[in-house]
Amino acid sequence: MALIDLNLRPGSRDLRWFGVIVLVMFAMIGGLVYWRTGALRLPAILWGIGGGLCLLYYAIEPLRVPLFRVWMLLLFPIGWTVSHLVLGLIYLFLFAPIGLVMRLFGRDPMQRRWRPEAESYWIDRKRASDLKGYFRQF
Repeated sequence: MALIDLNLRPGSRDLRWFGVIVLVMFAMIGGLVYWRTGALRLPAILWGIGGGLCLLYYAIEPLRVPLFRVWMLLLFPIGWTVSHLVLGLIYLFLFAPIGLVMRLFGRDPMQRRWRPEAESYWIDRKRASDLKGYFRQF
């Protein structure tokens, strides 16, 4: 299972939304540039590129699939890198410290500690007497 898939066979729903997504993305980037710099030239260029791509995309239907594929091929490495980097950072700065603190305090929530005197590692659980308990799993 991949974290991010390269979609080179878009469905009709993907193709319908793609132009709007490109327009919104360029609008947001232009707005961010305007907010950070206060200048209007670069944001206007970005907004123009987004609007032009959106108009071109919806006006010339045979260009939809090739534009979609080119966009996906160009941005796939960025998405792949960011998804792996974010998951790595979450593991490194969230899960690993929690695990280390739990080990320091001797907490073993999954009861996986080695017990040589144990005959079995089977844990008897109390069965629910009421079947409604199966729907309340917290």
